[in-house]
Amino acid sequence: MASLSDIALIDPENGIMHYQGLITFCDEFTAKVKHSCKQSRPLVFALCSNTIGGIAGYVASVHAHIVVALLSDDIGIEQFNDLVTAYVPDLIWAPKHRTDIIGNEIRAFEAFGYVLINTHLDSSMPLHNDLALLMTTSGSTGSPKFVRQSYANLRSNTKSIISYLDIDEHERAITSLPLEYVYGLSVVNSHLQAGASLVLTEDGVCQKEFWNLIHRYGVTSMAGVPYTYELLYRLRIDRMDLPSLTTFTQAGGHLAPMLQTFYGTYAQHTGRRFFIMYGQAEATARMAYLPPDACLDKIGSMGVAIPGGRFELIDDEKKRIDKNDTEGELIYYGENVCMGYAICRADLQKADENKGVLHTGDEAMRDADGFYRIVGRKKRFIKLCGKRVSLESVDDMLRARFPDVDCVSGGDDTQLVIFVASPCNTSLMKHSLAELLRMNKKLITIHCVASIPRNEAGKIRYSALKAFLDDQGCCS
Repeated sequence: MASLSDIALIDPENGIMHYQGLITFCDEFTAKVKHSCKQSRPLVFALCSNTIGGIAGYVASVHAHIVVALLSDDIGIEQFNDLVTAYVPDLIWAPKHRTDIIGNEIRAFEAFGYVLINTHLDSSMPLHNDLALLMTTSGSTGSPKFVRQSYANLRSNTKSIISYLDIDEHERAITSLPLEYVYGLSVVNSHLQAGASLVLTEDGVCQKEFWNLIHRYGVTSMAGVPYTYELLYRLRIDRMDLPSLTTFTQAGGHLAPMLQTFYGTYAQHTGRRFFIMYGQAEATARMAYLPPDACLDKIGSMGVAIPGGRFELIDDEKKRIDKNDTEGELIYYGENVCMGYAICRADLQKADENKGVLHTGDEAMRDADGFYRIVGRKKRFIKLCGKRVSLESVDDMLRARFPDVDCVSGGDDTQLVIFVASPCNTSLMKHSLAELLRMNKKLITIHCVASIPRNEAGKIRYSALKAFLDDQGCCS
């Protein structure tokens, strides 16, 4: 935290916290933990919110060398209890209103609408000294699986992000993503480390108050997943008066080429910066970024490796691919690669299992300029009549032809299924896809659904789509 006199957190509901106040809170939090917990390295379950209490509790835990597991503040009690059984946390940092979790336990500490309680559970099993943080992966919601991140992981990735985004103490971001989501957390880490400030809100981009905060506090940057930028496109962001907002970042999935062109052009014409980025929880957030000046020249690209990292491609025989424009599995090397996974308390004793190497599970290609492009995940392909179909490419086609329709592709080796959650001409959609993919219309099925299932960060829950095949009616 670079400056002790500047503003760190702006919470419209609870006031302003300066850096000196944040440091004072961290010291008080540490003292209360030591007084109430016999473990020298305890595990705390922190229920996250984009408030001073939520963020200060996370920062204080890292500061106190406490291992912290970040969970949503609206986590179901049954799921929470399952995690308690699996991990045996020593402490819980939760909002006051979660009385179902806090119960009648004695409150060791209380501040900013949060309380710290000691679980009094038998947690004699030690934690690895390098372990700092437990984060869920985008596909592990509802399961006890966590990604184990170290202090070195956090330092390395935060330093890289500050470097390529050129974040300094004059920047002011808004919390447009959940804290327990690795992308949202990276925004918090990078801005606080750089001495910048954060405007805290749990409102979304479709709410008027979100934009009022941007104007009121002079927000300079915001982050979003592809769905965020789809919504902003429909809201006609290019017609909004946003004088302070100069930087947009996008990660959390593949951005449709049409939207990349739109935002690249918008940024170019208005003197703004639009960064496309690529990452995973297993890499503590970021692995690659596309420099803004390459946005329009490199449509579909996720850019180059972040400072301190590097990529390589390997073929099916695990041999390195040196030839450009050749598809292979994307491997990442960097100090930000996590220590491994955990599914129970015993796993928190494990040392670094990845040793700085991450098999991303993504298929990619490298161009002559050294820029990488994801061509799909290994599991997001189907084969129809022997023809390999990339569902990512199908989604791109749908967004390009039907930009106002909320839809996503799925299916198996017998049919291509399009799930549609907006009014549209399904006959035209089927005809267009058959023409673009050069396949028989009989292989395409369209299902109408009430909504496309997404997690809190806006990412599509592909596993939940399968349930629609059983209980939703077929449109065509």
